[in-house]
Amino acid sequence: MDEKNKDRKDEWPDDDKVIYIPDAEYHAFMQSFRKIEMVQKELHKIRDNLKANDGNSNENQSSQ
Repeated sequence: MDEKNKDRKDEWPDDDKVIYIPDAEYHAFMQSFRKIEMVQKELHKIRDNLKANDGNSNENQSSQ
């Protein structure tokens, strides 16, 4: 990578279209987002497990 062109001002975004977020707030938001994704995955596992169990109970009822 060419160090001279690393920080060219003509490649910077237009300040009117950029929102600067302090690092602490950004990292706190991203941590919250990761936790929400983890919870969502666990809830999907529970939902899938319930669907599988409902399917098995319906099959058991119809065979009796």
